[in-house]
Parts: sequence; structure tokens; C-alpha cells
Amino acid sequence: MKALGVPYKGSKARIAEKIIDSLPPAEVFVDLFAGGCAVTHAAMLSQKYKRFIINDIDGRGADVFYRAAHGEEVPTDWVSREEFHKRKESDSFVAVIWSFNNDMNTYIYGAEVEEMKRAIHIAITEGDYTECERLNIPVKPCGFPLNQLFERRIAITSSIIELSDTLHNKQLAQALERVERIEAIRELQKAKALQRLESVQRLNYSDVEIPSNAVIYCDIPYRDTNVGGYDVIDYEDFYEWCEQQDNPIFISEYFMPSERFKVYKSWQVHQTSAGKGKIATATESLYIPKAHNGLPYGQLTVFDY
Repeated sequence: MKALGVPYKGSKARIAEKIIDSLPPAEVFVDLFAGGCAVTHAAMLSQKYKRFIINDIDGRGADVFYRAAHGEEVPTDWVSREEFHKRKESDSFVAVIWSFNNDMNTYIYGAEVEEMKRAIHIAITEGDYTECERLNIPVKPCGFPLNQLFERRIAITSSIIELSDTLHNKQLAQALERVERIEAIRELQKAKALQRLESVQRLNYSDVEIPSNAVIYCDIPYRDTNVGGYDVIDYEDFYEWCEQQDNPIFISEYFMPSERFKVYKSWQVHQTSAGKGKIATATESLYIPKAHNGLPYGQLTVFDY
């Protein structure tokens, strides 16, 4: 499966293509709670839309998507815990790459492993093995050049796992999330289709100007869940706003009030609890307002649940 968008808490990357396949074509695709832009990414690759309006009130994930898609170099420098908390609000790359579970708020590594993770990171990104040697982390020198980050990560982490006598060192090498994120974001630089993206807005959803002949998609902070760095929205206000729109509007949620919204499409998705390894199944649904029966929602069946 193609990586879509940037790593982001609550990302729709696993079902983004299914979502876009379910939506009708239009002149403009509007993503009002864009997050890491996985659904926008799928929309741009689909060729169903000519223009794109992406908005996210936090904006850091969307900013990384936009900057990477337009060729900006992805930084690989190590970011410490202290630096992360100083820069996470002002530096989108730091927030996305160096946060735990992609929440853009909590540092990615625990204090007890931070020094060793830094040593392996420097070996991969800079070719400097000094810190690995000082900390007795066994590693074979890597022959791949520094710009081949994926190959270097695989070679170096594999050598640590092969040479290590302790389970601790092997686990340290296996969990190098921030290098994987750098790789994923770098892939966006190769997609020429993404360069059509005009700008990123950081407005409240109701303040975004929406043109006619648009399809609106809303991946709202789910009600009664951990919404990460987002403020909880006023759901009643949001429901009323949806019902007032003149364009087809689709909302991702687990549940919406059945007297006002219908299920348009549903998918079963697997979710892994952060840090616990437990996998659960949840139903992700696209909802539409019942008040919009006359709008062009396509040929799919709408279910009354």
C-alpha cells in the first residue's frame, strides 16, 4: 500500500483510498480537518478533482505535507527531549517526526533509552559510530551512502540485532520510528502530482470559504475519544453547520446522531493500542446529513442505522 500523507495521530492513511473512491467527483476537494493530509493525498492521486482546499486549525501536519510535496528538504538532525519541547509548537517537522504516537505533543522516546537511540540515529544519518562504540552498542560499518536512508537503516539495525547479546539492544534497534517517519515524508518529494497543492489554511472549519461545485470532507476530532492536540469542537454547532451546506459533505466518525445523519459507507479497521500491542477492530463510517437527500451523493447505498 502506498504511504499517504505524513505520520499523524488518527491518520486515515489505511482507508484514505477507500474514502476517495466512495466520494463523487467535483471541481474542488475541501479537506477541513486535514491532519496529516492522507485523504487529500489520495484525492490528488485520484484525478477526480482539479483544485484542493486543505485546512487544519493546528496545521503542523498539513504544513509538513505541503512543504515536503514542494521539495523542501526533510531535516534528519537529532532532536533531544529538551529541544522538542522548545520547538514543537513552532517547527512542524520537529512536532511530526519527534512526537510519541504522532501526537505532536509528547517526546517520542523515554528518558532511559534516549541516549542510545541518539547513538543509533547518528550512525544512520551521519555515518558516525563514535557514540555507539562509547555505549557498547555493537554495529557493523555501513557501505550505503548517507542519502540512502532506508538502506542504511535496514543495514545498521540488522547488524545491531545480529551482533547483540542482549534483548534490550535488539529492541532498541527495532524501534526507530523517527527514521521511518523521515523516510515516509521524503517519499512525498517524489510525487509530482502533489505540487498542485496551492496553500494550507489554519482556520476554524466554519471560517473556510467553500466554492460551489465542491465536495467537503471532514475528519473531525471524534466525539468521546482522545483528540490529541486538538481542542474538542462544539459538536452541536458542527452538526448545524453541516446541515446548512449547499455542497455534498461527508464526515468521518464512529457515531453521529441517527435522527440527523445517515451512514453512507463503513469499514472495519484494526487499531493497535499505543505501547500495549493490543489489536481491536472498530467501525469507521462516513456520514451525510439527512437534510441533504437532494445533493449528488453518487450511487452508493445510504444506510439508516
